[in-house]
Amino acid sequence: MGRMGRRTRLTPELSAKIVQNVRFGVPLAVAAQGAGVPPPTFWEWMRRGEHGDQPHRPRTPLFAEFAEQVRLADAETHMLVMGRLVKNATSSTGNPWVALALINRKWAKEYADPVAESGISDVDAFLRAIGPRPAATEPPKEPQP
Repeated sequence: MGRMGRRTRLTPELSAKIVQNVRFGVPLAVAAQGAGVPPPTFWEWMRRGEHGDQPHRPRTPLFAEFAEQVRLADAETHMLVMGRLVKNATSSTGNPWVALALINRKWAKEYADPVAESGISDVDAFLRAIGPRPAATEPPKEPQP
């Protein structure tokens, strides 16, 4: 008879809490920590959902659904932030710096910008287009009537 393992801590309620935290735009491991799950456990659950490459810890529907929900929530948050960045960057009263800071921290690898031979990168061109960064003490601009 096969050996029975211990029951997983991953429940539908815990999964929903982690997914909710992912939607705040925090790194995935932080979303798990915010739900009381240590990062190594979270990454193990993700591996089991995406690969199930360990014979004694196979891929199961519970982990597959969890990993899919986490990845979907992260992608949706990514799209939301990018949409806001574009909207703010094209608005006369918007401040794209906040969204740009989030992108640089959360999705740095996806948006890493290799410097072109000329020494001018796409990020440099973007920063010139949006203008100087506002001073930290400068109050937000009020929309003009």
